[in-house]
Amino acid sequence: MMSGFQSAPIRSVCVVGLGSVGEPTAEHFASRGISTYGYDINPRAVKSAASKLNGVSTSLSELPLADLYVVTVDTGFQGEVPLVENVFKACAAIAARGHPQLVSIESTVPVGTCRRLYAEIFEGQGDLVHVPHRWWAGDIAHHGVAQPRVIGSINREAFALALDFYGRAGIPLLPVADIRIAELCKIAENTDRYLKIAFVELLKMICDEHDLDLEDLRRAMNSKWNVEVLEARQGIGGSCLPKDILYLKAAAPGLCHILDGARSVDEAYRTRGASRWRRSYPS
Repeated sequence: MMSGFQSAPIRSVCVVGLGSVGEPTAEHFASRGISTYGYDINPRAVKSAASKLNGVSTSLSELPLADLYVVTVDTGFQGEVPLVENVFKACAAIAARGHPQLVSIESTVPVGTCRRLYAEIFEGQGDLVHVPHRWWAGDIAHHGVAQPRVIGSINREAFALALDFYGRAGIPLLPVADIRIAELCKIAENTDRYLKIAFVELLKMICDEHDLDLEDLRRAMNSKWNVEVLEARQGIGGSCLPKDILYLKAAAPGLCHILDGARSVDEAYRTRGASRWRRSYPS
């Protein structure tokens, strides 16, 4: 951190995007005694969070200027092209609202997005960090808002502000040297899981071709100290894994042939009738 750097601690936060991740994020901050506001373009999302926060609105300008804005809007893809328009629109609304102490991007974004936001939307002014969310609705006690995460920063001052705030909010952060590492970390984590799932799907189909028992094969393979083959389940569903593998591919399209192979394996597996094989994978 920059020596001698001092700034007033963050006292208020506005969560931009009150969806499946944003709403519990806002509720968590409020539960820690932090003045918390929420914004979403969807009136139903605003209504759902209204009783739990200090203020909510479908218009960002109607809310007080917060010290920190946390962006949790959805991102997606069209074909194989990442779509992050919602993040840019959210940040443009924040920039038009005023000059907060800090902006934290928690939405999943492709590598290089935060630098673009800082240059194009915030015009190189203020402090910005990327703290990609980790979230599993199946076990929010252990894998909810307060689980350990990574943080990348556009500058050293932002690190100090974010580490203090998230620490007070009970969210442990692991700093990385470059904000692009934080962007890459999130999508690489889920791609790693995608590849492991695709591998066991491939083994299942090979076993079926030869009338062999996959569970017998798994038991044998997993007896080795550095091998852990997953179960065969219903294929790769949800939104996170299929999106994040494409975001990783976008970082180096000419090098990611293994990712195309994994996606082809999953498609073949589901086509063969994965619905009869146990439950789906959490993402």
